[in-house]
Amino acid sequence: MLLSLLCLTLFGSTLSSPPLILTPLLEQNRTEEARNASAVDPNYFLQTKSYTGFLSVEDDSNLFFWYFPVSGTNVPWVLWLQDEVGMTSLEGLFSQIGPFYFVRNDTRFVPIKERNSLKEREYSWNKQFSMVFLENCAGAGFSFGNDLTRTKESLSTHLLRAVQQLVQIYPELSTAPLYIAGEGYAGHFIPDLALKIHEAKNDSATINLQGLILGHPVLNAESIQDYISVFLGFGLIDSQGAIAAKPLQDKYLQEINVDRSSSNAFSFRAELIDYLKKISGKTQSFNAFKEYTDNDYNNTFFDYLTDDDVRNSIHVGDIKFSLQNYAGLIYMKDDFLANVTVTVEKLLEHYRILIYCGHLSLSIPCVPLANHIRKTWHWNKRDDFLNAPRVPWWFNDNIAGYIKSGGNLMEVLITNTGDLISVDKPAELLHVVTNFIKKTEQYFIFPPSFLTKDIVSVPYVEAVKIEPTSYKTGLTISAIINVILIAVVLLFGIFLIRYRRNLKLFRPVNEADINMR
Repeated sequence: MLLSLLCLTLFGSTLSSPPLILTPLLEQNRTEEARNASAVDPNYFLQTKSYTGFLSVEDDSNLFFWYFPVSGTNVPWVLWLQDEVGMTSLEGLFSQIGPFYFVRNDTRFVPIKERNSLKEREYSWNKQFSMVFLENCAGAGFSFGNDLTRTKESLSTHLLRAVQQLVQIYPELSTAPLYIAGEGYAGHFIPDLALKIHEAKNDSATINLQGLILGHPVLNAESIQDYISVFLGFGLIDSQGAIAAKPLQDKYLQEINVDRSSSNAFSFRAELIDYLKKISGKTQSFNAFKEYTDNDYNNTFFDYLTDDDVRNSIHVGDIKFSLQNYAGLIYMKDDFLANVTVTVEKLLEHYRILIYCGHLSLSIPCVPLANHIRKTWHWNKRDDFLNAPRVPWWFNDNIAGYIKSGGNLMEVLITNTGDLISVDKPAELLHVVTNFIKKTEQYFIFPPSFLTKDIVSVPYVEAVKIEPTSYKTGLTISAIINVILIAVVLLFGIFLIRYRRNLKLFRPVNEADINMR
């Protein structure tokens, strides 16, 4: 996301209240006290009810969370984990799908709760579902500790411990349907967390996991190999640009398919995308045809979090705030080539999975992602998905995308957007997520001109991959074919001449010819 382009750490003032670590209270069975202590003063947040605090996941590692409940019985809840390891999940809260967003203004001498700095988000997921924004590792956001995440295994273990504590402090979450959501690289570690929850079902903490929501996820590296074709297909480069970028892509493919160096593959991918952006004049890879600014993507919420009153209200004390812990990202390089297919296949046997993607994405292009899923994922209900029709989806008087659903898997392509779907198409995204969670797929409607008889429903057949030939090879093949054709014509001509001569030589002799002799 845009915030990952920044390396910014902000330090709050020294405050009288220490950070609120709830785990000791939980270990003493003082869960009601933990819940009450974590309540947030709603006066600073548009009268929105919420809870915050820290959960210990190691002796010296504490993850920050922010919980927004929705009243009702068994209201589904969404656990949001930010895309990059070490990136604060408060980005998702303030800049993407949370109940409010921050608007900077110049009324510096007015108390912050009187500045109207927060605005209600019209298409927040919190309008339909309870939400928990949980930091994915120490050093991200307000989370702190010396035990930095070094592998997906430790990351998923820490997240499991945090979720187990959440459902004990807030027991309404233990029975409510849980959907774990995230975008980008979260496609690597969310399945690991879900599998750990599945395997821990017999533990004392009840977690009612129902599904996963993955936005343009980074799955296996094999699903994002040919970036040159992506830029070429959008018309951002031509054949000369493709030739210029080919050595970089070859290095990337060598690491993926032969050398299998995860760290090198991670770096070469970044180098390849940066070069393609450079020669195409792009500053970002979120969208093939749009460049984003701070006005498009609200990334100034950390200004609000530096206020002493706000920090006291969310129980963070004088803990420093970091937009991103880059150390965590460096450690995760070693997991870049990890194969998540087996994990996802196990999950699809028990849970529903939504994968959504913006069709203008350059960094995680939709078509290669979809082809990879169809080709490599195998589970018992695979045929139900493969043979399901892919249909257009009509929303707000436009074709909003295309949907394919079956066998516990729903795949949605959203048009006219890239990676920042929550910025470009927030209403459409909320519509997709709501219908997925509520299992109301019938509310996806067809365009007026689209008739049910137009639905293509035929058995799935894997596309035959036609390898491109080089220019010289093409010329050689063409020359050979031409030579063969010329030879055939010459042979036919020779045969025709000889045939005519023989015809004259052996024709019948008439009486006139004999008299002339």
